[in-house]
Amino acid sequence: MKKFFVMMLAMAMMGTTAFGAETLEKYAVAKPMVQNVTFDGNQTVMECYNIDGYNYFRLRDVAEQVTEHMEDPYHYFNVRYNSDGAFVVLERQKEYAQAGTSKKYEAGDANKVATLSEDRVMFGNLNGYYNFKGYKVDGYNFYKLRDLARDLEINVEWNEETETIILTSNTEERAKEILRGAEE
Repeated sequence: MKKFFVMMLAMAMMGTTAFGAETLEKYAVAKPMVQNVTFDGNQTVMECYNIDGYNYFRLRDVAEQVTEHMEDPYHYFNVRYNSDGAFVVLERQKEYAQAGTSKKYEAGDANKVATLSEDRVMFGNLNGYYNFKGYKVDGYNFYKLRDLARDLEINVEWNEETETIILTSNTEERAKEILRGAEE
């Protein structure tokens, strides 16, 4: 009987542990912070959340800053949300246009609950969806700059000394690609 009780207790604990791990993956603590970010040499400070040791930025804020500060319009993108299909559309090479109902987001000082976003991200001029790991905080999508920059073809670096994220246009790389295409 004692062995049966120990085995039942162990099975119950395994079930609880598995449920707990699933819960931790879906929800996280979002710690508000400000981050120095440089876009093609233009420095700004952006509000973001630190979630599990990574900084996550609101998608519309990134689009606005890229349009305002990046030199190469190739990197510009607009943001639309398709609520019918629960996906976000990033329209490449378009200036960011603030949505009529969108207002400046303020993270505040208090920690918040971040929920793993189930929204799919689609580049409007490409087929398919991208699986960015993102979180929703207060109903807004937050993503890592590095993930977004990779698919927007923007270079990302970290300056440890100034604690600044540095984003730069990769105009030179694009020029080489265009020349390679013309030679073929």
